[in-house]
Amino acid sequence: MRYRVYSSESALHQALFNGDIDSLYSSIRTSRIEDAQEDENLELIDGFDTGYGHYSFNLRRTPLDDQAFRQVLGFAFDDAYWNQQLSRGYEQEGDFVMPPGYTAVRPETGTDQELLTGPSTQAFAFRQSSPSVPNVEAIRSFLADGDIITGEGGTYAGQEYPGSLTGVTSTQSEQVHDYSFGPVESEVLVNADEEPDQEIRVNGQTITEINGSPLTMLLSPASESPQTAQMVEDWLGSLRQIGIPVDREVVSFNTRVTRAYGSEDFDMFSMGWVNLSPFATNTLYSLFHSDNADDHSVVETEGDDSNTDTLYNNAMGYGVGENSGADDLINSARTTLDPEERNDLSREAVERIYLDFPTMVVSYGVQKWPVNTSEWGGVIGNIPGPGSTYLGTQFLQVYQQE
Repeated sequence: MRYRVYSSESALHQALFNGDIDSLYSSIRTSRIEDAQEDENLELIDGFDTGYGHYSFNLRRTPLDDQAFRQVLGFAFDDAYWNQQLSRGYEQEGDFVMPPGYTAVRPETGTDQELLTGPSTQAFAFRQSSPSVPNVEAIRSFLADGDIITGEGGTYAGQEYPGSLTGVTSTQSEQVHDYSFGPVESEVLVNADEEPDQEIRVNGQTITEINGSPLTMLLSPASESPQTAQMVEDWLGSLRQIGIPVDREVVSFNTRVTRAYGSEDFDMFSMGWVNLSPFATNTLYSLFHSDNADDHSVVETEGDDSNTDTLYNNAMGYGVGENSGADDLINSARTTLDPEERNDLSREAVERIYLDFPTMVVSYGVQKWPVNTSEWGGVIGNIPGPGSTYLGTQFLQVYQQE
C-alpha cells in the first residue's frame, strides 16, 4: 500500500481519473461525481457524513445573545436552494448536530417521525411566501409579537411545529430583547439591492447603532467554495429583506479559524466539522460545553487579557454566563455507565442545542467514495465515512481482483 500526497485537490482528482491512484481519502468533490459515474473503472461507494456544515453565531453579541433572533436566522435560510440547486442533491438538509448516520443519538430514534424529514426537525425551515422568496411579514411578526420556539408545539411564523421529539425544552422561555421595525437607516440597508422597506430595532435601537457596524458573516473566498459563497449571498439577501443590517467579509480559512476560535472576533462564520463521535458525548462536550468556551471573564489584574488565545472549539460561547446551554445534560450523559441512559441524555442534549440554535446546521454531505473496482473488491457501503472514519474497517475487507 502506498500513500500519495498531492499539492492541490485538483491534482488529486486528476490522478484518480488518470488511473495513477485507486481511491481518495473521503468523498469525491461534487463537481466530479458525474465524471466518476461515467468512468468504467470507478465505482462510487455510498455512505453517510460523519459531520456537518454550519453557520455559527457569537452569543456574546447583541442581538445574537437572544435565541429568538437566532431562530429567525434559520427562517431566512433557503434549504431547497442549497440542497437541490447549488449542491445538486449531493447534500442532505441539516438539522441536528449529530449526522444521520449516527441514529442512536439522533432525537428521532424511538419516535414515529422519519429521519431528517419529521416535522419536529423542520422547526426552523425556510419561511417562504413563494419559492425562494422569504415571508418577510411572518418573520417580522415572529419577533415583534414576542414569539420563541422552546420545544412546545404551536404555529410559529406561519408553520406548525408539533413539539420536541425528546420532551426537552430550550434554555430560554421568552425573548431577551424587544423588537420593532421602523425607517431604514443603516447604510448597508440603504444601499442594498433588496431595498427593504423597514429596518429592525432592538430595544429601540438599530443593530448598527448598538454594535457600531452591521452584523458580519465570515466566509471563504468564492474561488475556494463557489457554492457556499452563492448560498451565503442568498441568505444575507433574505436577511436584508427582513430589515436586518448584515454584510459579509471574505477571509482565508486560517484567518477564519483565528478570528472565530482564537479571538472570538466575529458575529457569524461558516465552517464544518467531520469525524464526530458516534457516541455523541465526547463531541458534545468538546463543541458545546461551556468548559470549552472562552468566557471573556473580567480582568482581575491590570495588563491581563480577558480573552485567551486558546483555540476553544465552542467559539459561540454557548453555555457561558447567561447564554443558553446544555451543560447539565452533557455532564449527565458523560458520567452515566448505562449505554441506553447515555443515549437518551445525548438525544436530549442534541435537541436542546437545536432549539437554542447557537449554530445552524446547514447540511450533511452525501458521501461518494470513489474506488477503482477493476482492481479491488469487498468495499463496504452505507456506513458513516466509508473512506475516512471507517477506513480501517475497509482495509480488513478489501481484496485485489483476480
